[in-house]
Amino acid sequence: QDICQDRISFFIFYDCNYNFSSFSCVNVKSIQKSLGYQNLENCFINFYRPSHVIHLAGHVGGIAANKRDIGDFFYQNLMMGTNVLHFARLYGVKRVIALAAGCGYPDVESPFKESDFFNGLPDMNSYGYSMAKKMLVIQSWAYRQQHNFDSTILLPANLYGENDNFHPEDSHVVPALVRKFIEAKDSNAKFVLKVKSREVVAGAHVVGER
Repeated sequence: QDICQDRISFFIFYDCNYNFSSFSCVNVKSIQKSLGYQNLENCFINFYRPSHVIHLAGHVGGIAANKRDIGDFFYQNLMMGTNVLHFARLYGVKRVIALAAGCGYPDVESPFKESDFFNGLPDMNSYGYSMAKKMLVIQSWAYRQQHNFDSTILLPANLYGENDNFHPEDSHVVPALVRKFIEAKDSNAKFVLKVKSREVVAGAHVVGER
């Protein structure tokens, strides 16, 4: 338990049966990579020995942050995802559910089709993050083929909520717009939003603590 100290990460470990009629949940978040990613994920999964893992960890940010720290976004997200799946398999987890990234889609017409996901490179502003998350899909396929390991990789829409990151440079598009709307209203300023005719921003509101 001494390793549970400050890291930009979010794990939920479920110990439950398959129909979820009974379960206990360990919610671990904000843990620092002081032991290195491999040791950290190894220690957590070995310590709790969960039956199921929901992996929502991520080093995330808006376009400006992704462009500025693109190597960090790639490395940190790649290590988190790779090690969670790897040690979950080694320690007998029945199933892992994890999140990839919708920004992993190439520049194709919306609405996106699942078959489009690997039909080209993603947007180059955030390719470090999105390609690292995309590797979860590859690892899921490979571990299912070789080890018959059960995992599901989901692609969420843009998530936002009251506890989001509203930083003027590092936030995602929806919280960034929310901040601009509020600041314009408070200062009685005119705010004009320009988008391409084919551009669609899909978002899902998250209620409660992030």
